[in-house]
Amino acid sequence: VGACQGPASSEGDTPLGSPGSHTNDVLITELGGTNIFLSDLKNAGLAKGALTPGETLNAAHPAFQTLLDDLIDQRLLALEARRRGLDTSLETTRRLALAHERILSAVMVETLLAEKITDTHVRRIFDEQSALRGTETQIRARQIVVETKDGAQALKERAENGEDFTSLARQYSLDNSTRDLGGDLGYFSKNAVNKTIAEIAFATETGAISQPFETPAGWHIIKVQDRRQTPAPKFEDIKPEIISFMSYDEVEKLLKTLRKENNQKPGKRRPVNLKPFPFAPKFFPQMPKIKGVDIGVGASGVHYKNRPDILLVRLGGAARIAGVFTRSTTPGAPVLWSQNCLKNQAKGGILVNAGNANVFTGQAGQQGVAEMAALAAKVIGCAQEDVYVCSTGVIGEPLAIGPIADVLQSDDFLQNASWQQAAQAIGTTDTYAKGATAKTRIGDSEISICGIAKGSGMIAPDMATMLAFIFTDANIDRAVLQEMLSTFCATTFNAITVDSDTSTSDTVLLATSATAKHELITQIDDPKIAAFKQALYALMLDLAHQVIKDGEGAQKFVEVSVGGAKSPLSAKKIAMSIANSPLVKTALAGEDANWGRIIMAVGKSGEPASRDDLSILFGPHLVAENGLRAPGYDEQEISNYMQGESLKITVNVGVGTGEFTVWGCDLTHNYIDINANYRS
Repeated sequence: VGACQGPASSEGDTPLGSPGSHTNDVLITELGGTNIFLSDLKNAGLAKGALTPGETLNAAHPAFQTLLDDLIDQRLLALEARRRGLDTSLETTRRLALAHERILSAVMVETLLAEKITDTHVRRIFDEQSALRGTETQIRARQIVVETKDGAQALKERAENGEDFTSLARQYSLDNSTRDLGGDLGYFSKNAVNKTIAEIAFATETGAISQPFETPAGWHIIKVQDRRQTPAPKFEDIKPEIISFMSYDEVEKLLKTLRKENNQKPGKRRPVNLKPFPFAPKFFPQMPKIKGVDIGVGASGVHYKNRPDILLVRLGGAARIAGVFTRSTTPGAPVLWSQNCLKNQAKGGILVNAGNANVFTGQAGQQGVAEMAALAAKVIGCAQEDVYVCSTGVIGEPLAIGPIADVLQSDDFLQNASWQQAAQAIGTTDTYAKGATAKTRIGDSEISICGIAKGSGMIAPDMATMLAFIFTDANIDRAVLQEMLSTFCATTFNAITVDSDTSTSDTVLLATSATAKHELITQIDDPKIAAFKQALYALMLDLAHQVIKDGEGAQKFVEVSVGGAKSPLSAKKIAMSIANSPLVKTALAGEDANWGRIIMAVGKSGEPASRDDLSILFGPHLVAENGLRAPGYDEQEISNYMQGESLKITVNVGVGTGEFTVWGCDLTHNYIDINANYRS
């Protein structure tokens, strides 16, 4: 395409290279009667990702010579094809015409956005979203964790007598994740860490050291270093995201006009073939009804046909809810609303709509959430502020409240829906409903846990990754529920990735009706809930794995385990670098045992790794160790392993004891098909 620019003549003779002379352009070289200009190299660099928009390209740029060599090779091949008469075939003519059309459409989009999206418009949306987001207090602190209270008290006295707290943490702390950082916990808000740590830290004056206190990890002392309000996102950092969202809207407006003028409707297009993952469950699990949890579903018909897209859950008066939300800097209005509900301990119910995410819709979006909550409150019989609202779907489109109101007020609204219908109602590009259930005991009471989730793309969280709703009847205090959910998310929903894109709508809610007869559980380390915690964690991991197994276009499920890292956090960053690498993911799709791409992904993570101590296994097969290919490496044996549907990659980077496991999938062409056609 790059070698065959310019319009084709009626005889199909397409000029090679950039036609004519270029004002303010630089002629780099002449080749076979054609010219290569500096702008040609820039266009090639942008297309390959070697350059970013606006980046200066000259002979000193590290990519200059590579781009020039590639373009010369491309031109030589094109000239040879011309000499052989290959440019006159019907197939070539069609492909050139399609490339020409694709380039023209891209130019049209660029022109439209340049006209419609100005800094003034972008700044207005940024200011609106910043006002909605608000701020919260954050603390920066360091900790030391030891085995005994006396040990913690002794270290506190040494620090107060002048010894460096950071040095003491590196020398004595038992916490592997913070010891090498001098106990640094970074900045955190009250809801982002262990409840006990948060309470002590926020009650400690800046510069002071707390009294020793105990958690399941040991005895802690904390030194508070700083307090601040949540830093507002910088305009220049958020600007590209805003432009992206606005671009969708402007292009869609033009396309709607053009479709109408040409009598075309998106619904007439060939639908994307959503092929389920090979491990898609044959049956939805049998999930029991939980006392105090009532489920209703309905179909608005706006985005999906012949399926529900509205879910309403009514909870009893004794209910308690915990939640975690996206850390995206561009959260949707429903996330902001539900975060406020959690802060105020709301417990009336949950309303979910699928098809429209209600993100980047300004004040109208915020008003839409309030109207949704009011509609649900009438059905539930509670206050508007007592209803959590979650939305998933297309970003940037105004939310139509009318169809939602019609569903909730309709006689057809199914008040006694099944868990499967509930799971179907929250899906978007999901190819199957996701549910999991568990039975356990607390004391003499049998306890049920039921969970549903949605997620297939835009899965790479720094929180929850999707929408997931988990319900139980256990009589557990809200603070204990919150601590369990936050802790378990770290190695379940926070440890999966489909495409490295974090959603603006991610939400996981854990609700209990508290109808079980056992005594109230008020401590996270109460031995009576040991089995409950195991069951809850297993259910959350099950749902997280189901999301990956339904990854958009995915045909491989992969576990990436990293060990020997400096810390668990470092191990996670390396594992995510591997699981998110397009080169690794496409190798998995092609069943190619290209372990060199694993080496690349480890290196690009930026985390410490010892090249000469690094080892890699594909399943049970050692492929690299001690900085070299393994002596017993068998290409055919490993290629056979790669043909499986469930794969495991194990990496040891040889610098410490930190470990972490993440789960991901491959990258197939169907991912492109799904996302290229998502809004149509």
